[in-house]
Amino acid sequence: MSLCILRKCGRHACLILRKLDASKCSRAASNLDSPLNKNEGENKILDSSRSTFPANSRFIYPEFLPDPTVDKRNPIKEKLERMDMLRRRANIDIPIFYTGSVMAVTRSNEHAPEKSSRFLGICIQRFGAGLKAEFILRNVIEGLGVEMKFFLYDPTIQKIEVLRLEKRLDD
Repeated sequence: MSLCILRKCGRHACLILRKLDASKCSRAASNLDSPLNKNEGENKILDSSRSTFPANSRFIYPEFLPDPTVDKRNPIKEKLERMDMLRRRANIDIPIFYTGSVMAVTRSNEHAPEKSSRFLGICIQRFGAGLKAEFILRNVIEGLGVEMKFFLYDPTIQKIEVLRLEKRLDD
């Protein structure tokens, strides 16, 4: 007797295992791999070593987590966004930071790309998922409080520096 993976249920990998004899199991496996099978992509289990996406990155970077709103989730869109985020991370170094960290963001001017501006402030909020991940920096300039909102994967951002890494917890 052996165990055989029979089918994949819905979107999630719900594996139904049944005890079959070796001949039935090999026959079921050959049917899954046949070119006549319309759902051949659904029946294969992906090997994590072949994936271009780092396996533990969702635990390192919070923006790699799926959208918390279940109605807005789309697996194809999320996969494409993750690929774009990895390409952007290959171009610039996006450091790990938390709410309360003192940061400096250098970005090119939209109207004059050869010029750049630098904003220094305390990160007061970090939110969003995927390419829509954002953070807000706050600083007091000449007695006036200024808050700037940045998209984490904005192509105009040239450099993000964490000057002091801190965590500020709510009471």
